[in-house]
Amino acid sequence: MKQITDEDLYLHQYDVESLAYSVKVWPLLTRNERLRHKRIRLLTLLRTQKLTGEFCVRYILNGRYSYTDEELLITDGTILRLQPHISKEELTKAWDRYGKVEK
Repeated sequence: MKQITDEDLYLHQYDVESLAYSVKVWPLLTRNERLRHKRIRLLTLLRTQKLTGEFCVRYILNGRYSYTDEELLITDGTILRLQPHISKEELTKAWDRYGKVEK
């Protein structure tokens, strides 16, 4: 699977499986690989892609893939503002289903 960059996010819409791969693979890269591949920023994901509540809980809100102070400050409110198609109820259900399992 192709490693997606921030620049790609502005040009194309991706399915959540491809986005999840690009988020999950970064911590597994060696130092030399990290020099060749830029990590996608979570806020760029939120601003450019149509995500699901499940994706947001699993990969953005749980803190496991947050690498900057700015990313650590992302909240449910941030998600609801930048992803207006996600309802508060959907996000709550995603927290109930995935948040407790993956912390």
